[in-house]
Amino acid sequence: MIASWLLTVILSHLIAIISFHSLRSFALLHCSGVATPVPADRYNHPVTACYLLYRKSHARSFKRKRRTLPDPLPRKPGIILAVMLLAMSSGLVDAVVYMRHGHVFAYAMTGNLVLLGVAFASYNLHSILSHLAPVLGFACGVFVGKFLLRKFRPFALHLTLLLQIVVLTLAGTFASHIPADLLVICLAVSGAIIITVIRRAGEAAFNVTFMTGNLRAVFEGAFDALWPSHPAAHRTPGEQQFLIVGLTVIGFLGGAAIGSLSLQRLSDHTFWIADLLLIVAGWLIRRVQASEETE
Repeated sequence: MIASWLLTVILSHLIAIISFHSLRSFALLHCSGVATPVPADRYNHPVTACYLLYRKSHARSFKRKRRTLPDPLPRKPGIILAVMLLAMSSGLVDAVVYMRHGHVFAYAMTGNLVLLGVAFASYNLHSILSHLAPVLGFACGVFVGKFLLRKFRPFALHLTLLLQIVVLTLAGTFASHIPADLLVICLAVSGAIIITVIRRAGEAAFNVTFMTGNLRAVFEGAFDALWPSHPAAHRTPGEQQFLIVGLTVIGFLGGAAIGSLSLQRLSDHTFWIADLLLIVAGWLIRRVQASEETE
């Protein structure tokens, strides 16, 4: 009994000592710019050595991942307005597709997954396929967006906007002459490309089609702006997040309202309004980029 108790105490102390030194070595490796340099013998620690070996063996994959992440847009008033217009275009398209083309969403995948689950529960094969189609199209769009970022990074943003403009132009012209599932798949692909390529302005992350995460970011930004983590902390980051993401939510809501009202008069030609919003947003983005190149 005493021997087992002593063995337990010894093992627990060894585990505590190893954990302490492992965490300290890890902290020194990542904070060498602000803390003291890592002693030479510290690299002889087995956990640290394993970590360094892991980083070395996966260096290429880390670099590849960074190459497929989109560059943040500059935090300028023109960009903020462009992001709001992109969200407005997305809200308009989702409203038109839901009200006129099979009660599915082209961009809001959360809603499609809920409706897909309901269709599975009711054993409705046609409804299952209708709600599964945009999800598959969305997956294809994410793959295309990552491919553009990896192979055509300097032109990914402009190619994405151009593709979306073409798709919406065709949708406004031929939506009533093609199957609804094909229309929704095409819109889901182009929408997924947009949210893969365009998702950050400065330090503020946003999404022009999914509003749940945006709402969370809005209220987080409001909280950080009202109650900073430190009394001397600057409130600007929280205020920026609240402003940029908040305008994105407002734009999406306004676009859905415009789409619902315009559908009664313009029918499928309502897609052209979303097209116009995209063109203006692309022009604003290009204008800001051109001004930065000349500075």
